[in-house]
Amino acid sequence: MKELSRCVRQAVICLGLGLLISLAGCVSSDVQRTGECHLTLTSTGTVVMNGAVIRRADLSHALRAAGAQPATPIVVSTDDATPMSAISALTSQLATAGYRCVLFKRPRHVETQVGPAPTH
Repeated sequence: MKELSRCVRQAVICLGLGLLISLAGCVSSDVQRTGECHLTLTSTGTVVMNGAVIRRADLSHALRAAGAQPATPIVVSTDDATPMSAISALTSQLATAGYRCVLFKRPRHVETQVGPAPTH
C-alpha cells in the first residue's frame, strides 16, 4: 500500500509539472514568436490577453508570466468605442509596471461587396 501511494504521488507530480510546462508554453508563445505581447482593451475597459480576461491588478504578473520584459512592445488593440480615459489608465498602469513601449491600434475598416459589381 505504501508503494502504491508513492507511485500515485509521483504520477501526480509528473502530471502537474507537464501541465505547468504546457501552459507556460501556450502563454509565452506569442512573445517568443513575435517579440511582442498583444492585449485587447474593450470599450468597457476590460483587458483581454490570449482570449482570457485579465484583472487590472493581475496585469503586470500576467505580462511577466508571458515573457514580457520592460523593452517588449505591448500592442493593445482597441476599437472606436474605447474611451480615451481607459486608454490613458492602461498606459499609466503599464508605464508604472516598467513597460516602455506601448502601441495602440484600432482595427482596419474594410468594405467588401458580395455579388455582381454595380453598374453605372
